[in-house]
Amino acid sequence: MFSWQGRSVQQVFLTYQFDSNDDVESYLNLMDEYVAYLDQQFNKLKGKDERGIRLPKPEMPLVMGLLNQYYNIPHHQGTGRISD
Repeated sequence: MFSWQGRSVQQVFLTYQFDSNDDVESYLNLMDEYVAYLDQQFNKLKGKDERGIRLPKPEMPLVMGLLNQYYNIPHHQGTGRISD
C-alpha cells in the first residue's frame, strides 16, 4: 500500500508510464491509494482541530510553501498562489 510514498505525488503521477492495459489498472489503484491517504490525513487534521491543536506561527511559511507547490500544477489558470 502507498507505493507512491517516498517520491512527490506530482512526480509519481506525471511520470507514470502506460505501456499496457495492466498499467491503467495499476494507475487507478494508485489513485485510490492516494485518495485514501488524503482522507486519512484530513481526518487527522480534523481531529487535531477539534482538540484545539493549531499550527505554530513559525511553521506557516513552510506549510504555505508546500501548499503552493500542490496548487501550482500545470493546468491551473490562476497565479499559482493559495491566496487567489
